[in-house]
Amino acid sequence: FDSLLDELQIVKIKTIGDCYMACSGLDQKNTKEAAANLGYFGLKLLEMIEKCNTKLPPKRQLSVRIGIANGECIA
Repeated sequence: FDSLLDELQIVKIKTIGDCYMACSGLDQKNTKEAAANLGYFGLKLLEMIEKCNTKLPPKRQLSVRIGIANGECIA
């Protein structure tokens, strides 16, 4: 996941267990672009998970939940 961050101007805040927290638009004035980058990031994560799952047995496959919030970021 980390390999996509620079390409999309996304900053990883932290990981907690299985939670991967990231944000975009911290230093941008174009918040629509920041939101679009996060959406694209989520889609790319889904693709990466699907690719990994093709190599895993059905009972060991990975899943992911993706949520996107808009507003101020305090970290």
